[in-house]
Amino acid sequence: KYTKHYFPTPRVSGHEYRDNSLSVIVSYLLPFSIFKIFPSSRRKKLYHDGRWWDSFAKQNKLTGWSKLHADNLASSNAWPKTSIVDEKLSGSYMFVTSLLTHDPYAALDGGKFLFSISDNLKEKLSWKRFIGNEAYSDELLKRFTTKDSLHHFYAAKQALQQVAVWIAWMKKNGVYDNTKIIITSDHGRNGIHNPMFSKMKLNEKIYYGGYHPVMMVKDIGAQGELERDNTFMTHCDVPWMALSVIDPQAEQKYGIDKSKGFRLYTDKGELTVKDNIFDLKNWKYVE
Repeated sequence: KYTKHYFPTPRVSGHEYRDNSLSVIVSYLLPFSIFKIFPSSRRKKLYHDGRWWDSFAKQNKLTGWSKLHADNLASSNAWPKTSIVDEKLSGSYMFVTSLLTHDPYAALDGGKFLFSISDNLKEKLSWKRFIGNEAYSDELLKRFTTKDSLHHFYAAKQALQQVAVWIAWMKKNGVYDNTKIIITSDHGRNGIHNPMFSKMKLNEKIYYGGYHPVMMVKDIGAQGELERDNTFMTHCDVPWMALSVIDPQAEQKYGIDKSKGFRLYTDKGELTVKDNIFDLKNWKYVE
């Protein structure tokens, strides 16, 4: 529902949106009220993936990967616009998820994105046809090595820039220093050029980057430049890191001993890793 306000016509770039977040909230008050009184068993059909009560959906010619990217980009634009500071709250936990980096194949640099090469809403374009070579210069392809890497980089860059805008809002409203921020993803990605590893693959089956999700943490009151820490961690560490705000013993209570390494379950064989994951000697694979 944010897409029609940030991208009022389907043929515009990400830099040319109009900021009309307030009208989104106001215009959806009535339909949201109807939605709430509707029988719960029928709400999914009524909601229609957010396209109900929306004349824009019938006019929008964004299809496939373009539509996915536009929707996720638009919702991330709204993060600071729909945030408030309430001094009555003694503390709060907020979880926000975005698929901006999960469906990246329309992403280009500077907030721009590719559009579908077809105006036929019923036509399902193949991924290979959608991201044909005609959209990229030889220089770009040489820099990123593959089209997959190019799109993933631009989508990740855009996501972090969206987070930066939200962080600027937090600083302006005086809640940045007393907020712990944890940024993580659900997984890494096979087949992507990851310059943090000296080699891309352990063998023909295993990409190191496939097991390398993002993990960034800002503690309460933290100051200074970003620091890199190669301590071995997994997603299992996220809960105790979040709980450490209210429980100094959270790591001892809920942490997992990874000193002997960690087994990564795969249908291709037994894969284990320990210590610094960027030292390739710390990876072991058994068929």
